[in-house]
Amino acid sequence: MRRLALASIAFVLLASCSSSTPTTDEAAVTQAADDRVIATLQLGDFRGELEDLAHRYDVAGVDLGAGQADVIVTQAELAEIALPVVRTASLPAAGSLAASDYQTPAELETLLKGYAEQFPTLAAVESIGKSGEGRDIWAVRITKDVATHDPRRPVVLFNGAHHAREVMSVQVPLDTIQTLLGGYGTDPQITRWVDTNEIWVLPMFNVDGANRVFTSDTMWRKNTKGCPASGTCASGTGVDMNRNYPYGWGSCNGSSSSPRAQDYRGPAAGSETENVAMMSFVARIKPVFDISYHSYSELVLYPYGCKGQHVPSQELVAQIGSQMAARLPLDSSPTRTYEAGTPWELLYSADGGDMDWMFHDHSVLAYAIEVNGSRAGFHPSYATYRDKTVQKLRGAWQLLLDRVDGSGIRGLVTGADDATVTVTGPGTDERRPVNPDGSFHVVTLPGTYHVTVAAPGHAPVEQDVTVAATRVDLDVTLP
Repeated sequence: MRRLALASIAFVLLASCSSSTPTTDEAAVTQAADDRVIATLQLGDFRGELEDLAHRYDVAGVDLGAGQADVIVTQAELAEIALPVVRTASLPAAGSLAASDYQTPAELETLLKGYAEQFPTLAAVESIGKSGEGRDIWAVRITKDVATHDPRRPVVLFNGAHHAREVMSVQVPLDTIQTLLGGYGTDPQITRWVDTNEIWVLPMFNVDGANRVFTSDTMWRKNTKGCPASGTCASGTGVDMNRNYPYGWGSCNGSSSSPRAQDYRGPAAGSETENVAMMSFVARIKPVFDISYHSYSELVLYPYGCKGQHVPSQELVAQIGSQMAARLPLDSSPTRTYEAGTPWELLYSADGGDMDWMFHDHSVLAYAIEVNGSRAGFHPSYATYRDKTVQKLRGAWQLLLDRVDGSGIRGLVTGADDATVTVTGPGTDERRPVNPDGSFHVVTLPGTYHVTVAAPGHAPVEQDVTVAATRVDLDVTLP
């Protein structure tokens, strides 16, 4: 397997929600001796037919422009689908990724620890918790003087691989690490991002599922709950970790209650070891923005996932999503770009996802980006797709690092440990706890906002704040 020499990263960089799909019928999850194929279907009534497919089969991804959907089905299932079949392809053989340049969980761990060793003042590696099989889930923290925490620096999070088979979703956050560390001190923009923000990057969340993808089942999606210690996982094992978050869990037919389904939401909200680790992590670091990377469909998704629901700050969330999408050209056409919208408006309802939970419970402006088109699939050729994919996706995560400095209100509160902040104004009516480090950050549209900071036993502090194109920073002392 090709490796990036750690000693050279400072000088030479690498050129550098599957769609989160509801399935309610039984899915063949063992790869040995099955006859599954990936079939591309031509849809007429796109939304209606896609919704129906999503409740019966494993929908891998879509091509919105062509009105097509890819499904992973057995030959018998394909025969019962009354839609035109554009093409079919065999599944990659078990173990076929082992010889590729994509990293296994163990190889990724070595790579991340190597970055922290080479850049000790800029990068620190941390396990946010253990997986069901006991693997560490690694994240890298990047900021100036990384050994200290500065509450004046906004936090931004990027994560990949909630779904194990989506190997390119690991490469984009990995490239984020490589780009930031390799460009620090020589690229003024990168240096500013690192100096003024705390950037967390978690490239591979579903480490147990990823191990299965590299060893026994290239189409494995879920975690490995209920799987044996070795060999193949039987039908009825694993939980879709991106249907297991508490907010909206199982609320809108956007996941399955059947353990045999690829989008099985688990026995209870937040039941999975990995999800508990992520929830504790986000509650601790309190990011302003998050991108969760998936593949494939060339979409920028934002909350909420359930039909008919929009977040209160819909105009702002949609605006940023559309700006990211406009920066991302399609694999097939440099003049066309990704589509942006909620899951239910572009695809189908999805409940229990990370971006809905992050937004609702922690006021994170959270997005999911489905990278690559249907011709690339879940396992695009590393040599053909890796560099050009991560290079184009820089347009999205770099936009958010710039947007942290854009219109909004950031404050540092002293004098009380249990304060809350309320911000009301154009498109915003929000009350939230002040972060444990005393900070708060509310991204807004330009306009005038009324800000109230209050805590039990203290007189509230109120003021009107006019926000233009750049962020307003406040120091608030509660008397």
